[in-house]
Amino acid sequence: MNNLSGEGFQILLVEDHAINREVAKNILRSMGFGVMAAENGKEALDWLEKEGLPDLVLMDGEMPEMDGFEATIKIRKRYGKSLPVIALTAHALKGDRERFLAAGMDDYLTKPLRKQALGETLAKYLYSRHGETGREPAVAAGEGPAIDREALVAIVGESPLVQRVLLRNCIENQPQEIEIMGRLLEKKDYEALGKMAHKLTGALKYLAANRAASYGERLQQLLCEGAVDRIPAVYETLCIHCVQVCKEAREMLDALGRQEDASLPARKD
Repeated sequence: MNNLSGEGFQILLVEDHAINREVAKNILRSMGFGVMAAENGKEALDWLEKEGLPDLVLMDGEMPEMDGFEATIKIRKRYGKSLPVIALTAHALKGDRERFLAAGMDDYLTKPLRKQALGETLAKYLYSRHGETGREPAVAAGEGPAIDREALVAIVGESPLVQRVLLRNCIENQPQEIEIMGRLLEKKDYEALGKMAHKLTGALKYLAANRAASYGERLQQLLCEGAVDRIPAVYETLCIHCVQVCKEAREMLDALGRQEDASLPARKD
């Protein structure tokens, strides 16, 4: 799997050993993956709660404070089975595979990591779930643009007219929808909040605003789980990202206008 491209994929690496963590990060980045790192299971859970879901987690087994097995069990309870979790272990002993699977891990890799084996395992769990083309790449909070321009073109085509419709809809409607959601949250009208979150998330996905959309999905998930105490923090984060989405939508709309003006024939005096 030497030709594996990690472009557009985000990996959460959970490893307590500093040198092992740095080596793994370098290997992953050399393959084009975006990499976020945590030093133990607790940090990983905190990161997921704050930043949303990556495409895959590489999880060390033995770590201080919270090991990878406990962390994976909590991930499965909170987020279900849609997020691939691959164990990292220095010892592939008899019975280890069963222990990994019992914790909810999908597979395991032995350390030291080898690029070939790592690439094959990542391809197995990433491309088999998303396909090699047509996926919506995850974007980590704070990294990259709020709107994925290439993904937007892939979704709606290169027509400036269609893009302008989506961008104007975002600019005109999104702030109002976010404000309504805030009022519904204050009133604890969680049913109506869920409907608004669903509507907003769909619009964000259509705009290829993947980072913001991940928080909309997280909000809906918390509502389904009845975890209402965690909703305000996720809502606030969603608001922050939606502000950035609107900002970039305005910039893109202005750029389309300039392109249109430049394509017009020059006026003759």
